[in-house]
Amino acid sequence: MEQRIRLVNPKPMGDSGPVLYWMQAAQRIRHNYALGYSIELAAKKQVPLVVVFCLTAFPEANLRHYWFMWQGIRETAANLSDLGIPLVIYHGHPEDCIPGLARRLDASAVVTEKAYLRTPRHWRSAIYPALDCQAVEVESEVVVPLHLASTKEAYSAASIRRRVTSMWNHYISDYELPSPAGLPSLGDSLPDRLEEATNARSLQPSSITQPDQLASLLGLSPTPGISPVFQGGATQAQAHLDHFLNTGLHRFAQDRSDPSLGVQSNLSPYLHFGQISPVDAALQASQFWKGPQNRRFNPQLQAVPLEPLDAFLEELIVRRELSFNYVYYNPRYDEYEGLPSWALKTLAEHREDPRPYEYSYQELEAAQTHDPYWNASQREMVITGKMAGYMRMYWGKKILEWTRDPKTAFNTALKLNNTYELDGRDPSSFAGVAWCFGKHDRPWAQRAIFGTVRYMNDRGLERKFNIRDYAGHWNHPNP
Repeated sequence: MEQRIRLVNPKPMGDSGPVLYWMQAAQRIRHNYALGYSIELAAKKQVPLVVVFCLTAFPEANLRHYWFMWQGIRETAANLSDLGIPLVIYHGHPEDCIPGLARRLDASAVVTEKAYLRTPRHWRSAIYPALDCQAVEVESEVVVPLHLASTKEAYSAASIRRRVTSMWNHYISDYELPSPAGLPSLGDSLPDRLEEATNARSLQPSSITQPDQLASLLGLSPTPGISPVFQGGATQAQAHLDHFLNTGLHRFAQDRSDPSLGVQSNLSPYLHFGQISPVDAALQASQFWKGPQNRRFNPQLQAVPLEPLDAFLEELIVRRELSFNYVYYNPRYDEYEGLPSWALKTLAEHREDPRPYEYSYQELEAAQTHDPYWNASQREMVITGKMAGYMRMYWGKKILEWTRDPKTAFNTALKLNNTYELDGRDPSSFAGVAWCFGKHDRPWAQRAIFGTVRYMNDRGLERKFNIRDYAGHWNHPNP
């Protein structure tokens, strides 16, 4: 736990005011290290604990994203209430809310989670100097603390794999939330009292029960609509994990890339909104695979084969945390110019190569291309908010091939991804799109348009998978 905690404000901790936990990235109770540390601080000083969540604008976030998040926040509010901890939700900007609340409450300390992306890092850099009390960041959204894996941008997964895998057993451990029993209370008038300190408006979780109410509050367009497949919240996250452990984990090493089989955990939206901890997911997968409840292997075997578990942990930890490394150490992670120099050079050399097809953004968005496999992946994303992982690679490669120049292709892929994917704007999304253009990869054989950036084609899909079934399903008018 010590390696996850960083004092970000040299001011002393107060003696009598409450601890204020600004919940932003870890929107959950289980395996929430920032919440646990806040409880410990409050218990040590015997002061109240207040949890605050700010509902505010975020670049490229739309109703699909906000509604999924709101479903989770409502559940988290109920879970905190069961623990006797108030969650105060504000419709307002954190830079306005958090310093004002801390002053109004004469807070002893402010605790929040470590941030990796530009916008939440900017919020923190503005908030910390404005506080009169101690501020602490707790790293809650990765398994291995970022600085322990690497102190610089990694070239590829191989650059961090050895260090991460050598440490993950230490960090994949159970975590019991400290008991908040006995903490003093600030009383039922807390939301009104806090509202006096800011221009923000407090919200009750029960006040917004429909997507159109949330859209009206935030001034959001009704499109893209909410996902008919994925619902937000920790309970739903656990249900997806349980289903995966019981039906998919044993096939993950062999079949995870096949989009027609659905052998995926579907945890990425829940990880993005902090509705499940990667440590919790890794721990449950490890315990399930190695435990007596896993009956898929002959009990006389001396050891359970670890390939499926290792393959899952590679994706959940190594690949995911490689993306956190990328967005944290590369300030241009969402720009074409943030790609590696070799990729920029080779794509520039082939910028004027004739394209076999050229599509506009609108045609791509509407899945109106000649390629039924690409259309299927685009439709899956637009309809559900999630695309099969292997298809997202093929999808991005074809946008590069069918767009007039590589920079426009990069921006197109990122915009489509961030608009429709529930985990859009996540480190994994930024790294995933950048991978299609050479990031975290190596040069391959020279070819038109791509230069030495890795190429993918439909014949590869046909050779490896039952791709026609996948395309037939998602290209149907009513999939």
